[in-house]
Amino acid sequence: MNDAVAPPVREDVLRSFLERALAVSIRSIRLTPLGASSRETPWRADLRTHREDRRLLVRFGKSCSANEVAALEAMANHPLPTPKVLHWDPDGEALGTPLFVSTFINGDPFLTAMKTNEPWADALYIDTVCAVQAITANDLPPGSMEKMEGSESALEVLEAG
Repeated sequence: MNDAVAPPVREDVLRSFLERALAVSIRSIRLTPLGASSRETPWRADLRTHREDRRLLVRFGKSCSANEVAALEAMANHPLPTPKVLHWDPDGEALGTPLFVSTFINGDPFLTAMKTNEPWADALYIDTVCAVQAITANDLPPGSMEKMEGSESALEVLEAG
């Protein structure tokens, strides 16, 4: 783990919590900060269990977003690749800080490529926006739209980052 950045909870406490929440026995866990994001540092958690290796995304505190959770849950059964929400604790009851855990989609950070005007990133962004814009409320589970309070545009995220 990078000593310059430490997660807001002890690794052994997170490990114990994830074992209970995911109903797995974790042999080892490695946390890696994913760098600055538009909110706070998200973490990649590499888990080795008795059955498999798993990679998760873990966010704490202000990096958790109720809108993001609602959007990911709404997209859970849509063909567009979307991380699956595994745990959401907005009040921080489990670890004393809000906690969001999802599956991790491998790939390179997109924000850096967008900021440096990489042509492939622009094309991927446009393709993704078009795919997302094509989704209608009828494509989502009933009640999904009501769960999303307000919004933040991709432009706002890029400008804030």
